[in-house]
Amino acid sequence: MTTSIELSSTVAVGQYKCTLRTTGVNGSFRCEWDPQMPPKLTKQMLRQYRAGRHLLMQRLASSIGGPVMTFDTDGKVFRTTADGTELVGDLGAVARH
Repeated sequence: MTTSIELSSTVAVGQYKCTLRTTGVNGSFRCEWDPQMPPKLTKQMLRQYRAGRHLLMQRLASSIGGPVMTFDTDGKVFRTTADGTELVGDLGAVARH
């Protein structure tokens, strides 16, 4: 029997709020922005978003007892365990060569 793991967290990203939700069983991940998704994320906002997401992924990794991989739209690949997150690759850099 598979148990569903549902986790969520809300983080401040600039003047916006982002609620992150994940379900560990099927790997789904959603972001809900309030009041709306920003038209563009500044570098600082991207750092804030990733910091919040990494913490949520750490909770997920702890809950499932194994690592979680995250692939960003800019090509960055992160591996998260219960102990932290590390950048393990940049597919965007590969595509640019």
